[in-house]
Amino acid sequence: MRINAAKKTETIVMVALFSALIAVMTAFVKVPTPIGYIHIGDAFIFAGAMLLGPYAAIPAMIGSGLADFITGYFMYIPITILIKGLMGLLSGIVLGRKERPLPLKFSFFLEIGLIFALCELIMTAGYFVFEMFFYDTAAALGAAPFNLIQGAAGVIVGLVLIPVIRKLNIKNFKINK
Repeated sequence: MRINAAKKTETIVMVALFSALIAVMTAFVKVPTPIGYIHIGDAFIFAGAMLLGPYAAIPAMIGSGLADFITGYFMYIPITILIKGLMGLLSGIVLGRKERPLPLKFSFFLEIGLIFALCELIMTAGYFVFEMFFYDTAAALGAAPFNLIQGAAGVIVGLVLIPVIRKLNIKNFKINK
């Protein structure tokens, strides 16, 4: 019973930690664009997926939604929660099934990089559709390259975080053990 209670507490702490990291890295570490901003919060969604598996959807939704609230992009909150939650879920499903500690092989980085890239393409497409309806097609087309740049940054920083997380004392934490 104590092990389960300890694991539950550890999981709650990790969800809270990644919610805060995602919010801060999204709202405060950013580059403005004509419609929004570019940030590295997505990399921390992926970092959360490494440790929380599919439950990374929870801090992805909380942190990203909170960042939109903090920065005043209120109209984006619902779509952000949907898109970022999906990114956390998909990357978490794949990473949650990986052996521990995470291998540092080229094939692993290639596979995970492709999963991260797929998540970022989903993000770009999701915001494109939203902006097409909220603004117009021209605005959505204008924002798409910035979303792709943000996605590329998320993939690169996310991959860089893999060996960093591996070296932390929490490297063997896995919610679905």
